[in-house]
Formats: sequence, C-alpha cells, structure tokens
Amino acid sequence: MKRLADGIILGEKMANRLAADIGDRILIELQTLTGQENAEIVTLAAISSDRDFLNSQVAYMNRAYLNQLVGNGKRDCTEVNLYFRDVNGIVGKTDALRMEMRKGFSTVPVGETREDVLIREKKGWVAPYYRVRSIFDLMKDVVRTSEIMNIISLGLSSLMLLLIMAGLFNTFSRIIFERKKEIGTLRAIGMKKREVKRLFLLEALFLTASGIGIGLIAYHLLSLGISLFSFTTDSPFALLLDGGRLNLRLSYTAVILAAASLFIGAAAATSIPAARAAGLIPDQAMRSR
Repeated sequence: MKRLADGIILGEKMANRLAADIGDRILIELQTLTGQENAEIVTLAAISSDRDFLNSQVAYMNRAYLNQLVGNGKRDCTEVNLYFRDVNGIVGKTDALRMEMRKGFSTVPVGETREDVLIREKKGWVAPYYRVRSIFDLMKDVVRTSEIMNIISLGLSSLMLLLIMAGLFNTFSRIIFERKKEIGTLRAIGMKKREVKRLFLLEALFLTASGIGIGLIAYHLLSLGISLFSFTTDSPFALLLDGGRLNLRLSYTAVILAAASLFIGAAAATSIPAARAAGLIPDQAMRSR
C-alpha cells in the first residue's frame, strides 16, 4: 500500500462479483463529509479471503488517500471500530462509552442519518460530533427478528408444556384405572396412602427424566449432523456461522430451567391421578375388573 497510494483491497466475493483482478482499475462512489457525491478511479491492489459476512462487505484503502477523497484531515478518521471477544458484554460497554462521551463531546442519537446531522449544522451545531453504536444498533432488524423468535419459542414451549401435562394426566388416569387391583393389593398389605401417591409421582418423574435424556441425545446428534454442512458467507445469515458452519451451542441454564419446568409440570399433572390412586378403598379396588 505504500507504493500504491490509490490502491484498494477487496474481499474475494466482491472481487468476483466485479470480475476484477489485481491491477485492474475500478470506479468507486463515495460521499464527502459535506454530503457531496464523488467518484474516483482506484487500483485493485489485493484480494482478501472472506472469513465471514462482514469481511465480504468492506474494503480497505490508504487512510490518508481516502481522507483526501472525503474531505477529512490526513490523520483523521470518521469511524473507529472496537472488537470484543465476548459478544455478551457489548451492549453494556457501548452504553458506558456513550455516557462517558456525552460528558465532554457533542453526540448525536444512534438512529440519526447524515442528512439529520447536516440539518443540525445549519441550526448552529459545530463539528466534530460523535455517535457511539454497537453491532446490535447496526442490526436492528436482525435483533428485532431474534426477539420475536424468542417470544414465539417461549409461547410454543409453554404450549408444549401444557400438552405434556395433559398427556401425563390422561395417561396416569388410565394407568390407575387399569391397575386398581394392584393398588388395592398394595394397600391391603399395608402400603400407606402417601406411599402410593409417591409411587406414581416417582414414576411420572422417571418418565420425564427419560424424555429429557432422549431429547438431549437427539439434540447432540442433530447439531453434529448440521455442523457437517458448510454454508455461504455472503449473506447476513453468515453472522450466525462459525467458519461457514452452523454450530448449535447448548445453554446449560436453559436446559436446567426447561428440565425444572418439565419436572414441576409432570408432578402437577400426575398429582390428581396419584391422589385418586391413594384414595382407593382396598377391598373395592381388589374386587374391580
């Protein structure tokens, strides 16, 4: 880049889309800081491999030359990107940085466009002014879609829990009806009511635990199968990929909460049939067909 001041580096997919090779001259469009639309012919200096979706959407140039084209200072910049290893802490760090910037600098809201800023300048605002955004601010539609999907998932999970509870209630009601003689025999030889009730509750919890175990095994097999396929990285979906592959990560907190909900639901659903079983009169239960 030192030898080629007007050089530009493009991602592999962008270069293929333009049918451009190293050394070709490319016409680019850019906007100055005052909003003027300009065009410039630059030289393709290198082609970088696309590791992810973001890399395929950006280009690299000599900063001094680019600043000259957009009307910026030679060593100035209009945007500074900070990369964090842990995506979970981005929102909190962004909010903290935004609050600190407000103490000593002129800042503009996240959603304002360049046109909004130009209007502010006409009203007396003096540059420079700053805006702090996180990747989630730039991906509002994706975040909104994710939130909607979480709400839908929660609704479907609640519905599934109700269906499971209804299924357990009907199943154990039928089991108790068919095992009246067995229950009567157990009561006749001295088993107490609470022990009969506990017996059916433990049976329901065992079935629930077995279902959870089978579900976890199926999940791991499914995630292993999906991870064998590679996907394209030239779409927003690539943000969910790891090296072009979709790796499903299991949240142990979510598993624990789901398991606890299932155990509580199973206990609640079988409590009434279990109480009915415990309340059976031994001699009448033994005479039943």
